Amino acid sequence: MPAGETFNLDTINLAFIRPKGPLDWQMAYCQAELYAEYMVERFGGGSLSKMLDAYRDGLSTEQAIRRSFNVSQDEFEAGFGDYLKKIVSGLKVRPEEKPQTFAEVERAYLENADDPALAAKLALEHLRREDYRKARELAGKALAKKPHLPVAAYVMARLAMVTEDTERARELLEPALDPNDPDLRLIELLADVHTRLKHYDKAAELYELGRKAEPYSSKWPAGLAKIYLTQDDRQKLMPVLENLAKMDGDDVAVRKKLAGLAAEARDFPRSEHWAKMALEIDVQDVELHRLLADACFAQKKFVPASEEYAIAVRLRPKDVELRLKLAQAYKEAGEVAKAREQLKLVLEVDPERSEAKELLKSL
Repeated sequence: MPAGETFNLDTINLAFIRPKGPLDWQMAYCQAELYAEYMVERFGGGSLSKMLDAYRDGLSTEQAIRRSFNVSQDEFEAGFGDYLKKIVSGLKVRPEEKPQTFAEVERAYLENADDPALAAKLALEHLRREDYRKARELAGKALAKKPHLPVAAYVMARLAMVTEDTERARELLEPALDPNDPDLRLIELLADVHTRLKHYDKAAELYELGRKAEPYSSKWPAGLAKIYLTQDDRQKLMPVLENLAKMDGDDVAVRKKLAGLAAEARDFPRSEHWAKMALEIDVQDVELHRLLADACFAQKKFVPASEEYAIAVRLRPKDVELRLKLAQAYKEAGEVAKAREQLKLVLEVDPERSEAKELLKSL
């Protein structure tokens, strides 16, 4: 956006048809979604349907915009530009160091061996190569000249973790942490240290600090989720898992956990929502079909409940409990014959099953 390299409505399709590279394609998808969100925000919820109707009628993009929104394409693009400025102004990007080879880092250090920052940087390179002796020597030298230097403290703490001296790692890391300009590697390691020491509140604070500094990375909410799972703090866990679900459209485990937690809290509409989201990723998960069926049944949606139980039974035909639930759902949906059929199948496997006998008698 600052470089003026965004697409417009005249060029965005070319990024799909003849992209110069994979980033062009990704950028075009990103802008396509932003165009849609802009239309909804500025022109209302029916704006996308209006545009589709206009395209169906054979209009060009310029004509479709004029007919749908009563503005010119130039006016539309100017408004979109203002919308993008608002989006970009809310993005935080941390400056990234230019990648350097080991030889480049070593050369820079040899040219200025008195610089503690360069010593710490070279120590980190030796740590990556598992040359622990050299890493310790350089990091110690850096800390002697500049106590609590974050990179040097990180290296020494990592070396302490190699020998499982978790308390020593904490002593090194805590004074080196600057909450106003945190080193993300240091935050991540210190959060892990506090987790191992069972200082869960401190670990959670650090993961929150990391999330504030790097809001688009999933590792911080993932760390928080582990903490809240350990503490069985479901009230805090739910929003963190929802955040993770938004970040990763293919994570079935997070959605499944959300569906289960909502069911335990008797929030059946939310359980239904997350079970459906998870099934879009893994349609053959029996427990997801059961969760969805349970949520529908609890809301007296007996027809969709019976459909989901039936799928679960097809996937796990020997599960007597699922067949009993299916029979109950059929009964509530008015499908008496189907309910009887399922109960007879249950009694063939378990002739003394009292619930099946009582339900069959009630039919």
